[in-house]
Amino acid sequence: MKRLLFLIIIITSLSTYAQNDEKILKATSLEALFIDSLSNKVLTSVPWGYNVVISYKPFFKNYQVVYLDKNNAIGYINFDYLQDLQGGDLAYTERISGEKYTLSKLVTEKNEVVLTFKRDKTEKGVYVIFIVRNVVEN
Repeated sequence: MKRLLFLIIIITSLSTYAQNDEKILKATSLEALFIDSLSNKVLTSVPWGYNVVISYKPFFKNYQVVYLDKNNAIGYINFDYLQDLQGGDLAYTERISGEKYTLSKLVTEKNEVVLTFKRDKTEKGVYVIFIVRNVVEN
C-alpha cells in the first residue's frame, strides 16, 4: 500500500512539472495609454519600454513582462492569474501593487498579435492600459 501511494505521488508530481513549460514571447515595444473613463478618449500615450520579453507559464497562467526603459534600465511587471472572464478575456492581479488588470489578446488585420493589460481601477477618472505590440513566440 505504501509503495502504491508513493508511486501515485511520483506520477502526479511528474505530470505537474511536465505541464509547467514556460513560453517565451518577444515584442518590440510596451506603451501605456491613459484614457479618460468618461469619454473613452486617449489622453496621452507614453512609451514604457522596448525589447520586451514576456514569460508565460501555462500551468499557473502567469505573465512576467520584462523590458528596457528609456534609461536602459531593466523593468518588469508580474501578472498573476485570477480567473477567466466572459468574452475570452482573463483577470490578473499585478503582484507588487495588487491592482487588478484585464488581459485581452488581439490580432490586427495585419496579423499582428497585441496584448493589452487594462487596469480595472481608475485614478482620478483615468484608466491605464499597457499595450504590448508585435508579439511573436520565440
